[in-house]
Amino acid sequence: MSSLDSAPDADAPTDPPAAPTVTPLPGSALSGLRGSVKLLGTNSTFYFIADGGVRAATLIVTPLYTQAMTPRDYGILAVAGTASMVLTLVLSLQLDSAVSRLTLEAKTDEERRRLIGTILIFLLTVPLVVAVVLDLLGNSGYLNLFRSVPFQPYLRYALWIGYLGVFPFLPIALYTVRGEPRKVLRLRYLTIGVQITVGIILIVGLHQGAIGALRSILAGAAVSAVASVLLIARHASFRFSRPLLMASFAFAVPVVPHAVANWVLQLSDRVVLQNYVNDTQLGLYQLGYLVGGAAALFTNAAAAALSPMFYWRLRDDEARSQVPPLASYILLGLTFLCLLLAIFGGTAIRVLTPASYHGATAIVPWIASSYVFVAVYILLTVPSWYVMRTLQIAFGTIVAAIVNVAATFLFASWFGIVGAGISTLIGYAFLALIQGLIADRLYPIPWEYRRWFKLLVVASACLGLGLIVGDAPSIVSIGLRVAVMAVGFPLGLRLIRFWTEAEQKEMNRLLKDMGVALTRRAGHRRP
Repeated sequence: MSSLDSAPDADAPTDPPAAPTVTPLPGSALSGLRGSVKLLGTNSTFYFIADGGVRAATLIVTPLYTQAMTPRDYGILAVAGTASMVLTLVLSLQLDSAVSRLTLEAKTDEERRRLIGTILIFLLTVPLVVAVVLDLLGNSGYLNLFRSVPFQPYLRYALWIGYLGVFPFLPIALYTVRGEPRKVLRLRYLTIGVQITVGIILIVGLHQGAIGALRSILAGAAVSAVASVLLIARHASFRFSRPLLMASFAFAVPVVPHAVANWVLQLSDRVVLQNYVNDTQLGLYQLGYLVGGAAALFTNAAAAALSPMFYWRLRDDEARSQVPPLASYILLGLTFLCLLLAIFGGTAIRVLTPASYHGATAIVPWIASSYVFVAVYILLTVPSWYVMRTLQIAFGTIVAAIVNVAATFLFASWFGIVGAGISTLIGYAFLALIQGLIADRLYPIPWEYRRWFKLLVVASACLGLGLIVGDAPSIVSIGLRVAVMAVGFPLGLRLIRFWTEAEQKEMNRLLKDMGVALTRRAGHRRP
């Protein structure tokens, strides 16, 4: 029987599985610790550029769209966007996660191709039938769920955007596990390029409002879906396998409630908060969350880059020891970036917005800091994903979402929008804790917890200093905060002995080499 021909047994022993003999994917070659750090940094940068570029392009055209659209148009888009996102989540059954993980279990290239082909055949047929049935029900008046946003024409666009949105995740999942971030970047930019081009024509040029915006999103989704099917088909064998599909279901279906719970973690605070504050305060919270939540760009990029790298090292007896120190370096980098955003994000709001929006600065440090715990959660769940216990992952995320909602009710009633920021940090900290406990039971990894604690102590001290200095956009304030990050953070790590003796020697050598190189360059420039 193929290694994927049966679903994972929920009652199987929890001992670490033996590393099977597999045909490696391209880009999966193991390297030393230094090479791994360099590869991780390079791939993370590409994923950051992919997501960051899409967000930047959206922000650039926003002033054009706001001149041509009414607030009601944006309200319609908010409802339609939520509907399409939920439809994509349900129709896909998160089978792209099976591509990400189960391709690593395939023992032969043919088995891998057959797995991908089976998933693609399913997604081209069953979700399409469901979408057609929903379309017919909607046209008959059975899906007018929102009084101000009727199915025809708005939610009908959302339906088909949701269906087409199923397909881009397949090649993205495969390229991610193959360590090919450049291809992910191209596909993301193709989608947003078509969407913006059509959007400018329909929204700005033809003044079609919300309908024009939905048509532009549909155009981008259609082009991206066609391209994605063609790309993934190159790696597929169209020989349908029911056992492979059942194995994919066993892995992927529990990821659906996990994704929904993650969604609750991200959005529930605004739903709860509206019971305790007015619309103005809610708007300030939304802006503060938007700025602080930009830390997700860093954590998402790191997650995409580290997953295949960690999985292949966990399979190799010699390379497995690289995982704990690699995790510490990843957490160090992400903590620094989140801390940077927490300290300087408020200043960005003060510089770029009118005084009426400056109340949002109080939210930024809480939200940006919470993503440090998102980084911890990403690292601690590596073992759970590795042993494919997605049901336990879903359970942990659901519990964390419940804790987050309860904390939001409690703290928002006491502290308003700042309380919602506090509850976000608590929710993600609890998520990291419960997922870490679950993962440690499933597949223990000797994480360097002592170093993680030292890192969090130094980061907390630097954040405290930054908050004391304040977020005023003055030369003195900015200079002091730069000193905290450039001098205080590395000095604190050294004083608290975060670095090992070998790492300290390596850093001293690198600094010496950099000094020599700069001296030589300066010498060449002299007349």
